[in-house]
Amino acid sequence: MWIECAIGSALLLGAYDFFKKKSLKRNSVLMGLTVTTVLSALLTLPSVVTGYDPYASETFIPWRDDWKLMLKAVIVTVSWLSGLAALKYLPLTTAGTLKATRPVFVVLFSVLFMGERLNGWQTAGILAAFVSLFMLSSASSREGIRFTRSKGVLYMLVSVISGVCSALWDKLIMKAMPPVYVLGHTNLYIALLMLAILLVTRWVFRPKGALPVTEDPSGGPVSRPFSLLAREAMQPFVFDVNLVFISLFITGADFLYFLALNQEGALLSVISIVRRLSVVITFLLGALFLKERNLGRKALALFVLLMSVLISLFGSNPDFLSWMQHFSIKY
Repeated sequence: MWIECAIGSALLLGAYDFFKKKSLKRNSVLMGLTVTTVLSALLTLPSVVTGYDPYASETFIPWRDDWKLMLKAVIVTVSWLSGLAALKYLPLTTAGTLKATRPVFVVLFSVLFMGERLNGWQTAGILAAFVSLFMLSSASSREGIRFTRSKGVLYMLVSVISGVCSALWDKLIMKAMPPVYVLGHTNLYIALLMLAILLVTRWVFRPKGALPVTEDPSGGPVSRPFSLLAREAMQPFVFDVNLVFISLFITGADFLYFLALNQEGALLSVISIVRRLSVVITFLLGALFLKERNLGRKALALFVLLMSVLISLFGSNPDFLSWMQHFSIKY
């Protein structure tokens, strides 16, 4: 059943990314993310208040290891903020494809920080991933996006790396905590953290009297430029139904993800690659409803990337091929 949960999570993630992109048209990154995390926390608050979790074992002690969830909240907040900032600068089809590189970074992290060595399959997978990124860079350059200079690409890189750290941390957490508990408490800590960031930012960058006026080279008066963070923080909130959809989809996706990890025999590597298939949903929605350009070149880059991830996954988990055969026979 865990693979079915992972597939369901991937479908919800694809819709979640689509509505995130739409929501950024009316609200700032900081305000939009704060509202959606608060809504998500309210959705799961009953489980926190009542302590109800049908998946909890009799030996589980609530609140004892919540520092692990607080750390997860920090990592997830960094990933979400940087990911949303990337969507501000990048087309959805480009951002979604970049986000799908996460499993390849898992392999790289294992090599760099855990002493693992690349085998032939993993090496081929990583090389293919870099080829796909080169192809995506070439396609995106037609839209004026330069990967070496783009803020959006830098933000997405931060989002992907912090997302990898979150996935590795999830593997440790889910060994001792039930999924409903993890979801409810993590949502609560993320919401509190985002509220604190928003309030502090609005306090620090609040207008202090009239802004001084300077002269621009053309002779006209211009206001003193505020930083991007200041402008983002000062933007008023505009209600957008897309924020509600975001909260619903991410809560459902996370619940199915935690439920999958919590089941016996679940493979994190397989779950990670299945969830990354959400990029296909994101790509299709971006193509159909956002009318983005250079879809043929981006689709080819996406195909090469998915193949690279599958190759890397097979190299990291020799049982993956036998699992695929078992799954195809089952269905």
